[in-house]
Amino acid sequence: MYECRRWTGSGVLACLAARRARKVYAIEHSTLIDRATLLAQSNEITNVELLRVHSRDFAPPEKVDVLLHEQIDMNLVDEDMIANLGDLRRRVLTPGGLILPGRFELRVVPVSLEPEARIPFLHEQRMHGLDFSAFAAVNKPDIAARGWDRRLIDPRDVATTFAPAATLFRLDLASDAGSALPPETHASFVAEHEGTLDGFVVFFSVEFSPEIAFHTGPGATTTHWRCRLYCTDQREVRRDDRLHLSLSISPPTDASAWQWAYEVRTPTASVHAD
Repeated sequence: MYECRRWTGSGVLACLAARRARKVYAIEHSTLIDRATLLAQSNEITNVELLRVHSRDFAPPEKVDVLLHEQIDMNLVDEDMIANLGDLRRRVLTPGGLILPGRFELRVVPVSLEPEARIPFLHEQRMHGLDFSAFAAVNKPDIAARGWDRRLIDPRDVATTFAPAATLFRLDLASDAGSALPPETHASFVAEHEGTLDGFVVFFSVEFSPEIAFHTGPGATTTHWRCRLYCTDQREVRRDDRLHLSLSISPPTDASAWQWAYEVRTPTASVHAD
């Protein structure tokens, strides 16, 4: 069994894989390969071949059985995971070989934050008798341009979710067909209780096998990944309100350029923003 990675980083996964594999290729295109080399040498691990090379230029003398990777950024696909692993799968992986992890979902859920995690927009501020709502018309374009409407939060910042999470898209790196991204995706929810809507949390789930999986969203154990909060104007949501999110995933590797819009519908009115 073999392992092949584009970013071996400090070499932890490569050294652990070496306990089960006959041969491990640990590939890294930055100077971090020196850390990985030091880790392997200091632990007397001899069946890891450490190479400073980009995955697109990696050409082992024989096919490998497993591609073990961590190409996952905060928005799942920002590190060009689909293209990099697709290239390795076609050139390097044996037929029937494994990509670990190989299955993913990008998911979204409307949330209310813990009070200390809330950062109101300027036009929502009320301080020392001053009302800043007059800034709404000029503030909102600036918010979108600067990306203030999309910030990273910890899963523990979420106080409650208004409905079960919805899947925006699924990925299966085992084939090109399974790893195609939709240019635009949508999710709709029916609020199960009332509360203050602070935004939509976008997170991902990772599956190694049906028995081994995790996610980075509300209620999850904290990892080094954080959730992306698409911030809405704070507004009260009532039970049975309809909430809708549209997300344009273009280009996939630049989440700062992704476009989004949301709508909240009540039995008598609706609020729309983009």
